Amino acid sequence: VYQAAENNPQVQKTLWMLCKSSILFYANTFAWVYEPRATDPERRHIPFAAFPFQEDVLTWMVWCIAMRKEGVIAKSRDMGATWMLMIVVDWLSIFYDGNTSYLTSLREEDVDNRMPDSLFGKLRYLHGHLPPWLQCGWQERGEGVDRMLNIEFPETKAYVRGQKVESTGGRQGRATVLGVDEFAHVTSAMSALAAFSALAPTIFYISTPQGPGNPFAMMAREPGANVKMLHWKLHPLKNDKWRRVESGKPKYYDETVWAQEQEIQFETSKSGRVFPQLVSIDSAPGVLWCHVRRDEGVRYNPAYDVYTFCDLGGNDP
Repeated sequence: VYQAAENNPQVQKTLWMLCKSSILFYANTFAWVYEPRATDPERRHIPFAAFPFQEDVLTWMVWCIAMRKEGVIAKSRDMGATWMLMIVVDWLSIFYDGNTSYLTSLREEDVDNRMPDSLFGKLRYLHGHLPPWLQCGWQERGEGVDRMLNIEFPETKAYVRGQKVESTGGRQGRATVLGVDEFAHVTSAMSALAAFSALAPTIFYISTPQGPGNPFAMMAREPGANVKMLHWKLHPLKNDKWRRVESGKPKYYDETVWAQEQEIQFETSKSGRVFPQLVSIDSAPGVLWCHVRRDEGVRYNPAYDVYTFCDLGGNDP
């Protein structure tokens, strides 16, 4: 496809129309992603060939934008959610004039450090691997069109702006779409939600869980919410054998980490848990969390005083 279009304006025009009419055609034909963990250097730069669950998410994201709806993506690690968000932002910027997209994350370096592990780094990687006739006048580090936390596409007058999530983030801006990465881990989530409320008609909140008592968890579990749950079992290259190998790695040093990073379990994903079999819930103000058992043997009776004790069993499994 690249070769056929290289010096043929008619082919380029046809491909342009096909890409604009189908996010899947664009992604599966022109999107590349970077995988630095691959042992073979030639496999670190790979074409994005969408799995079925990714095709579903990409078309759902376009539908959300068209219908001006907010969407929540609760995910396991390494499901490609952030790359898919960047593909949609890039697609909007190329084919729909005058769009403005906002990108936010936990830290400024997560938004833009000019490396592919940041949001803007992924966007530059995607856009830089397009053929020149699709790049809309963009040049990496081009004067006025590519600065830290700001990218302009001169031919379509589209903009992508970024900043870290904070209470004032987005109050002064207006955008077509806002992408919020790792929202469950933001400590000022409630004030950030207030700031986001008038920024864009479509907001995507993307994260792994971080316990049940934060705004992300409440949005993801709200009845009737517009949510995609990207569990690792949807991934064609992951199975029970993969789970046994992956869960045995040192980074998953207890069940809490595995629940948070892979299982999309809000109740069992809170850090600091001593007994994973107990349910974590929000408690009184000033108390981060507490453990409760709801079975018959410990039912609370308000007619009696309540005494508690705790043996952490630090040296006794």
